Amino acid sequence: MNSQSATVTLNVFDIKLTIKPGFWGTLAALWGVMTWVAGRGHPERSLPARLCIGFVAVIIMIPADLVHAFAHTLSAKRAGAPMDEIVLGMHMPHTLYYDNDVPPTAHRARALGGPIYSTAALAADLATRQVTPHDSVLHDLLGWSAAANAMILVGSLLPLPFVDGGSILKWSLVERGLTEEEADRTVRQVNLGLGAAAGAAGAGLVATRHRRAGFSLLAGAGFLVAVGLDKIRQI
Repeated sequence: MNSQSATVTLNVFDIKLTIKPGFWGTLAALWGVMTWVAGRGHPERSLPARLCIGFVAVIIMIPADLVHAFAHTLSAKRAGAPMDEIVLGMHMPHTLYYDNDVPPTAHRARALGGPIYSTAALAADLATRQVTPHDSVLHDLLGWSAAANAMILVGSLLPLPFVDGGSILKWSLVERGLTEEEADRTVRQVNLGLGAAAGAAGAGLVATRHRRAGFSLLAGAGFLVAVGLDKIRQI
């Protein structure tokens, strides 16, 4: 069976949802990671129990990414510039708009739906977690959900050209009078600046023997610089 025939296409809320084979591999990998996390610090949990908790964790965490993507459909529709397709694969969900001849305010509104959802979901996770027993599985699950929503929220607000933060920045600049090319160049320059700052901070951490955090920052710096140099255009 080739990858094309294994691709699933659905219609969800009048949006074309394309699920590529790699998406299932990503879910399996996440299940494996969460099974390991479920057993970390809990040696009393059997392997079947860890597998079950890991599976439930995946079900709870998936909305952090998937519903974030669908939230864009609401903001896009309200802006009068509806979304056409969501593609799920090994990468982050891709939201596709066939008609991009819309005003800057519509582009910005399209990008706002996801971060608004992630903010609300994170707040709900943290509030609910506060009233659950600290030694309960539900407490752990809500913590993982909160971590996923927080990660998606922070990631989506970075000024990367291919995520919400970059789109919001670009079209805000266009609205202020820059051409699209000038706005794209400015967004890349912002990433170069952030990459330089992250690199300096990472080098400082490594020099002070905080190597794990330092090398993590250096890796992030390399990624930001690559984006700024237009070497990475999508993830």
